[in-house]
Amino acid sequence: MIKSNPVTNGLSKLIKGIVISSLILLSSCNTDDSTPSSSKNKLEPQSTWDSVQTIFSSKCISCHRSGRRHAATSGLILTHNMAYESLVDTSPKNEQALLDGFKRVSTSGNAEERLSKSFLWKKVQIITNSAYGKKMPTRGSLTSSEIAIIKSWIESGALKD
Repeated sequence: MIKSNPVTNGLSKLIKGIVISSLILLSSCNTDDSTPSSSKNKLEPQSTWDSVQTIFSSKCISCHRSGRRHAATSGLILTHNMAYESLVDTSPKNEQALLDGFKRVSTSGNAEERLSKSFLWKKVQIITNSAYGKKMPTRGSLTSSEIAIIKSWIESGALKD
C-alpha cells in the first residue's frame, strides 16, 4: 500500500490548477490575424484626408496660414478650413510648375499620373529643379511615414473623406 504524502498531493493539485488555468487563458486569446494589431497599424500608412491634414497642421501651417509670407507667395493656405480647396485640382503659383502642367494636387489619370503631376508631391520630395523652389517643409522635415501618407492619398485620388 502506497502512503499518501500531504506535500506531494498539495503540489500535484497546484500544478494541475496552473495547467488548467493556463489552458483556459490560452484558449481565450484571439489568434485571428485578420484584425490588425496596433503595431501593424503603425507600419501601414493611412491615406485619408484627415491624416494628411494632421500632417499639415503639425508641419506646415506655421508658414501656410493667412497673413504669413509663404502663404502669400505661394497662394497656399493649409489651415483646416481651407487646405483641401487650396490644394486639389488647383494651379500652383510657381510659374515653372504651371508651365510643366502641374496641379497642386492632381486627381486626373491613374495613380502614377496623379503623382507625376502633383506639385505637392514634388515639393515634399528632393527637388532637383530649383525653378520649383525649396523642398517643403523648409523648417524641419517630414518623416518617411508622413511622406508615405501623402503619397498614398494622392495616388488614391486625393479624396476628402
